[in-house]
Amino acid sequence: DRLVTDVNNAGDLKAKNAAQAARQFREFYMKEIADRAAELLDGNFLVRLNAVILLSELTVQSGDSRLGTADEPFVDAYVPLVAVVEDKDQPEAVKVHAVKGLARICQYGKPIASIKIKIGKALTSELKRKDSHFWYQMRLAEAIGTVDLTLDLDRKPFLAQALMEALVDTSRHCVVRSEAARSLGRITLDTDVNVPLIAYEVAGLANEIADRQIAESQANDKSGI
Repeated sequence: DRLVTDVNNAGDLKAKNAAQAARQFREFYMKEIADRAAELLDGNFLVRLNAVILLSELTVQSGDSRLGTADEPFVDAYVPLVAVVEDKDQPEAVKVHAVKGLARICQYGKPIASIKIKIGKALTSELKRKDSHFWYQMRLAEAIGTVDLTLDLDRKPFLAQALMEALVDTSRHCVVRSEAARSLGRITLDTDVNVPLIAYEVAGLANEIADRQIAESQANDKSGI
């Protein structure tokens, strides 16, 4: 926490008369921090976990609550964060924080389209795996909803496709399917996407969850709980 605070306060941009120089310094400083943190991602679990948390919270420009502006994350931190997500040897506890960092970059940063595609590809590829913990899958589905992108380079709605596959997969945990449904409502959908089908499946999931809740309530009543 102290390191994150010290890093994010270095070269504060509030000095309007030197804002450009301060931003250049902060971007250089953030890159150095990111490069050094990336070197720590193959060692002790707690070290790599804290390195990813630091990468996820790097901030180029502090927000102002009075103006309703959020902190601007350091976009280039996506490189080591994507590497963590794609690394099959990384623990999911570390990957969860990398996914949260990528979501923060997409939501509050200014990544260009090519970066969004790389992030989106990494997130959707991981979501397609079914052998991961449901909490990690839920975070992946949540993060995909922050990638403001409609099509990939092949003109395919890859984000919507991955979320739809998770939504209709009854073998997945309901929180994963629910988060996929929520993200489908957040992303921009291409005109070729079958929106009525998405609506139908979301309604079906809602009905399924309601039926399960009623069944559990009735079972508890019978058992006296």
